[in-house]
Amino acid sequence: MKNFAQKIFQVVIALIISANFAFAQNEFGGVIKFDKTIHDFGDILLSDGAQHCKFNFTNISDKPIVLHRVITSCGCTEPDWDKKPLRPGEKGEIRVTFKNDQGPYPFDKVITVYVSDLTKPVLLRIRGVAHQKKKSLEELYPERFGVLGFKSKTMSLGQIEQGLSKNHSAEFVNLSGKSVKVSFKGVTPGLTISAEPAVVPARGKAKITYVVDTKKTQGKLWGQSQFKAGVVVNGVLQKGELVVEALVKENFSDYSEQQMKSGALPKFLTSSASFEKCKAGEKQKVSFTFTNMGKETMKIYKVESSEPGCTFKYPEVVAASERGVIEVTVDTSKGKGEMLYVISLITNAPTRPIVNLFITGEIEK
Repeated sequence: MKNFAQKIFQVVIALIISANFAFAQNEFGGVIKFDKTIHDFGDILLSDGAQHCKFNFTNISDKPIVLHRVITSCGCTEPDWDKKPLRPGEKGEIRVTFKNDQGPYPFDKVITVYVSDLTKPVLLRIRGVAHQKKKSLEELYPERFGVLGFKSKTMSLGQIEQGLSKNHSAEFVNLSGKSVKVSFKGVTPGLTISAEPAVVPARGKAKITYVVDTKKTQGKLWGQSQFKAGVVVNGVLQKGELVVEALVKENFSDYSEQQMKSGALPKFLTSSASFEKCKAGEKQKVSFTFTNMGKETMKIYKVESSEPGCTFKYPEVVAASERGVIEVTVDTSKGKGEMLYVISLITNAPTRPIVNLFITGEIEK
C-alpha cells in the first residue's frame, strides 16, 4: 500500500510540473517571441566546467517592453539579460551560465522571466546530463535505427495551444564506420522533421529538429497526440518509428480579462473515485458529476486516460449553470494489482483547460 501511495504522489507531482509548463511555447501573449524555450546541453563532463547558452527574443508587440526580472530555480544557474526597454521589433537576449560544479547527475533547471504587459511569467529551461567520466557513444545513445543511435525513440514537446506551433531538437549519432545519409518518410501531418547535417560522418553526431504545427491539423487533434516519422538511412527505411508526443489544448491568448473571468468553469462534486477489489476481466463503472459555473457554454473536446482499458460517455457541450456527467467504464482485463487511472478532460474553460480526475481500484492478478 505504501508503494501505491508513493505512485499516486508521483503522478500528482508530475501533473503539477506539467501544468507549470503549460505556456512553454515560443510566442507569449502577442508580446514577446523566443527562438527557443529549452536549451539541451546534452552530455557533458564535470571537467568541462561552466556551460553557457543564450535565449534570443523579439518584441512582437506594438509598444516598448522590459524584462523586469529573470530568476532561476537553483543557485547553480546564473542569468544575465538586456535590461533596457526594447521597441517593437527589437531583439534582446538572456544569457545563462550553468556552473556544472555539483554533479554528476541529470539536471533540468527553470528560468522564470517576468515581462512587462504579460500577466504570467515566461518559463525557460536548461537541461542535460553531467557525467563523472566519458561514456561510449553506444552507451549514450542506446536506441537504434539501423546504424543510427538515439537517446530515445519517443520525444515530448509538452503542451501546445491550438493554432500555435512548437519546436525542439535532439542529438543522434552515426555508430558506423562510414558516412550515411538520413531522411524521413511517412511523417504524420502537422509534424515537420529534418536532420542537420543530412549526411552524418562516421561516428559523428547530428541533430534532428522537429516542429509540430497545430494549424496543419485543422483543429482535429486534442489532448495527448502522437506524431510519427519513419527513419531512412541511405535510402532504406529502418524498422520502427520516431514518435513526437504533444498535449494539445485550447488557446486563450486573444481572450480579454473579462472573457477569462466569464468563461466556462466546471466544478466537480468530487475529483476522485474508486471501485471495489475485483477479478481481472470484470468491467467497473465510475461517474463524475459537475456543474458549469461559468457564464459561457462549456465544451469538452476530449476525455482520455493514463492507463489502457477505459471508455467514456460524456456531453460535448454543457450550458451555463447546467450539470454534466462523465461516465467511465474500466475494462479490468487491461490491468492488475493496485491501479491508478488519471482521467483528463480537455475543455474550453479558460482557467481549467485540462481537468484531471482520479480513479483507484485493485484488480486481482
